[in-house]
Formats: sequence, C-alpha cells, structure tokens
Amino acid sequence: MDKNCMYCDKGEQLNSVMLPVCEIEGFPLYLMKNQTYRGRVVLACDGHIGKIADMDEEKSGKFFHAVYQTASILTEVFHPGQVNIGMYADKMSHLHCHITPKYPDGPDWGGIFIMDPQPPELLSGEEYEDMIRMIKNEAEKQEKAGKIRGDSRCL
Repeated sequence: MDKNCMYCDKGEQLNSVMLPVCEIEGFPLYLMKNQTYRGRVVLACDGHIGKIADMDEEKSGKFFHAVYQTASILTEVFHPGQVNIGMYADKMSHLHCHITPKYPDGPDWGGIFIMDPQPPELLSGEEYEDMIRMIKNEAEKQEKAGKIRGDSRCL
C-alpha cells in the first residue's frame, strides 16, 4: 500500500473523481463522476502494482478477465456502439484500466476518449445511484448465469 496513492488511500482524492460500485474478481470497480462518456468506469488493481509486467501471470489473467467482464456488463446496461479500454499509467503508479462506453453520435466517436473532458458532465446523486444500481444488478445477473466468477461482490 502506498499512502500517496489515491487507489490505496481510498480517501478524498479518489472520492472527488469517482464512486465505488462493486468488485469484479476482487478488483475494485469505480464509476467516474464525469459522465461525458455514459457508463465510464475504472477497474483498479486490488494491490499497489505499478505495471502490468509487475504482475504474475495468474493475477494478470484474472485482471484482464475482470476487464472483459466489466465491458460485458457495461454493454448490457448501456448498449454502447463500442467499449474503449485504456491504460495510461504515466503519472499514476497504481495499475488501473479505464473502461469507456462510446456511442456513434456521442463525443469522440471514431477517436480516442479524452481522459478528463471539459466541461465535465456531472450528474445528480440520484442519477449516480441509479447507474451504480444498474451495474450491480447486471453483475449479479451475469454471476448467477455463470458469466462472472463467484468472487465478485458489491462494496
């Protein structure tokens, strides 16, 4: 654990930009507060690991399976035209993955999603709660159907 890391600290810095949703395969899943890309989430490594190459093969396989599961959940909930995956750890030393639904008539279709689009599209507390509930419900549905391994859980 690194006390200077927002994913390890789970404090104000993290809470200012994202909200906890659940865990997928034991990895924390967060909903971005800026919802310019409807349904955008971040899946973080469960421990302070800086690079994919620092993971053992078993853990990296589990992490990328959780990325796949998350993309599947978001596809069922939000029906995007595509789900973009991005891992840019140049300035953040905790392995995490941006999983970003994109829509044909939405921002940056056909291009790379913007890390911090401006102005931010912020929602009401109730709207965030609804999105989190929909993601959790679909995760539970997929787990019951055997599409998600049994160690996924809501926070």
